[in-house]
Amino acid sequence: MATTQHVEPKLPYEGKFWMLVAPPVRHYIKKLYGSELARKAYKGGKPLYRELIDRAPAIGAGNPMATNLYLACVVFAMWKACDGELTPDMVREVLRALFASRVVRSAAEKGDLRKPENMAKLNESLHACAAWAEERPAIKDATWQFHFDDDRGGTIAHYHYTRCPINDLARQEGLMEILPVMCETDYLNLENKHARFTREHTLAEDGPYCDFLIEPGE
Repeated sequence: MATTQHVEPKLPYEGKFWMLVAPPVRHYIKKLYGSELARKAYKGGKPLYRELIDRAPAIGAGNPMATNLYLACVVFAMWKACDGELTPDMVREVLRALFASRVVRSAAEKGDLRKPENMAKLNESLHACAAWAEERPAIKDATWQFHFDDDRGGTIAHYHYTRCPINDLARQEGLMEILPVMCETDYLNLENKHARFTREHTLAEDGPYCDFLIEPGE
């Protein structure tokens, strides 16, 4: 039986994620669409990022999945700051360029999922995230709700979410136009890790869940 542990439910503000992601996103907006739009996204997005974090679902301080929500908020804020000038397709191209960059690809290589030990670590990490939420009832209904499927002895990762706080925040804040673009980054990230990724549903597109079937690639 899981031990109940206390956690501060409110997601704390973390500026480091803005500093990590916003500058390279600004760089690719500038490279692809010009300096004026890049300036608008960066300057206008910074206060919006803080506001989004302040209104984000109460997933708990120290949540091991929180990085996903913080990083999504950076992109949400920069897109929102552009008042429609930065379309979802433009954001899609910016994120593709970012994930194709040498720095991002090099970092992803460390988690090469063709290596059995890295797939095992991924499964271990996912189960640990689920256990963390189970032990903290105060945030359990706000955070990601994991359901694990056949893991074939740990040689793949197969699971789905029936709740995603990024989806919840997007619906709350009127960001559904850009949310599917964020979901697509799962493909970009896993491609960089040499994995084959299969998905049939997302909550962003009103599916019953977000599913993940991650297998070693070629």
